[in-house]
Amino acid sequence: MLLPILADEHIAGWSHRMATVNGQLALKEKGGTPTNGWFFPRELQQTVANARGVLPSANEVFWHHTFLPVALPFVTHAERDIIRDIIRGEHVEGAYVSSGLQRVFARERFELSWCLECLDVDLSTGCGHPYWHLQHLIPGVDLCTFHKSRLVAPCGKCTFSNPNSRLARLPSYRCWCTAKLTLKSKSSGEEAQQQSLEQLTAEFAVQLLERPFAPYVNSKEFGRVLRNGFDGLVGAHNAVTSEWLSDWLDERLQVEDVVERCGLNGWSKTWHITALQGDRSASTLQQNACLVRSIFPSERSFRLAVQEVEKSAVHTESLSPGSAPAAKLKSKHPVDLDERREMRGRLERFLKANPKATRTDFGKAAPRCTSRWLIENDSEWYNRKLPKKPPGLQPPQQAAEQLERDRLLDIKMSRQVIQRYVEIIDHPGRPTMITETMLLSRVTRGRDWYLLKPRLHRTRALVFQFVEDPEAFAKRLYAWGEANPDSHRYRSTYRLLTACLKRRLTPEQIRNCIGLHLL
Repeated sequence: MLLPILADEHIAGWSHRMATVNGQLALKEKGGTPTNGWFFPRELQQTVANARGVLPSANEVFWHHTFLPVALPFVTHAERDIIRDIIRGEHVEGAYVSSGLQRVFARERFELSWCLECLDVDLSTGCGHPYWHLQHLIPGVDLCTFHKSRLVAPCGKCTFSNPNSRLARLPSYRCWCTAKLTLKSKSSGEEAQQQSLEQLTAEFAVQLLERPFAPYVNSKEFGRVLRNGFDGLVGAHNAVTSEWLSDWLDERLQVEDVVERCGLNGWSKTWHITALQGDRSASTLQQNACLVRSIFPSERSFRLAVQEVEKSAVHTESLSPGSAPAAKLKSKHPVDLDERREMRGRLERFLKANPKATRTDFGKAAPRCTSRWLIENDSEWYNRKLPKKPPGLQPPQQAAEQLERDRLLDIKMSRQVIQRYVEIIDHPGRPTMITETMLLSRVTRGRDWYLLKPRLHRTRALVFQFVEDPEAFAKRLYAWGEANPDSHRYRSTYRLLTACLKRRLTPEQIRNCIGLHLL
């Protein structure tokens, strides 16, 4: 089953939701190499490509749902292709990324954290279940961008490096080991300075122009480096907004002059060039900060770029304001007939042995260069032999199998919920209020209940029936108190109810519950 990726969801959390809903193993076990510190599955690129019915293009998904736009300003051009392959889950032989991306985002652990207010929104008015927000996972950010509240993290004993981890489930009100949550900031001694994503990126942009630092930054020092040198500016501008930073960049960089004189119109389709051409007040602070670092590391580099353009008289005369430079065509070498015959023979032999195989099967069985060569040099013949599947559609057989798995899981979970309810009711000790968490605590895949809830109708009806509200629990607790007066420790039944329900019901509501019970 293909799931749409949410607007600000990290792709690792999306792949974990896909694995959970489809009943697959943890994706960490399928792929991941020492070079790939994110433990993305190697077939994630193909999974994204097959989900075109619910997802945009693969490049757009990787750009908007990973740390790629934040981390790329720290690396050189020679490392970008290697980094993209690593992020997509592909194994690069002999590649060791020794740049800022490797130290800041790729090889270091995730800082798993979330906002409790965002969790309430996700459960009530959002998508119906929590998910991993992209802006909550960035190292150095301690505040939620929307609610300005402190981010929470798992307990100190539970350390998970990835949302894909088999033990790191969805955000919750308690840790996955049922312990209390902790604050994201791990600094000792003085209280950590609370930082939101907006403040962090604003400091990033200011430092890159005022006092540029080395591009290779240690991940543990990433947040501290960006906080230095910004106190005076924060005092002058208490409210750092997207419009303020956009105006500040326009004043310092003269963006319109850059577009016209440097010939950036049509030079690239990346988002930072698009932001230069349009209204940048609508762009985010993160994009504005990356814009400064990716194009002009300092004001001196901007002046040198303009001087180089002015020296090239031919280039400046050919470029009128608003026009795009001529695109450079790639040299197309003639196809070697012997090589084409060999590549076609590999595919024909594979199809003869596997008549019902797909492109994915051929890509896994044959060397990677074979399918890539056929796509680039013999795509028409390759499409006839292995046509593409309709985007975003599931074969009827897979849909039927998924419905059958859901039916069997629904029956199994409903039986376990009934058994768990009987255990709670028949417990000889003082009763506790029955909640969803209590009912599903010992149930198979109970931790995935928020994802499975829309599809398991029988279990959902039972849970809704068994969960108690405070008034129903008060009646049951009163009946137990009257039957076990020796367990009150010299207190009356009313005092026992008041001590148990003072945070849920008022004394007047407790009296009404007792009165209704006696009637």
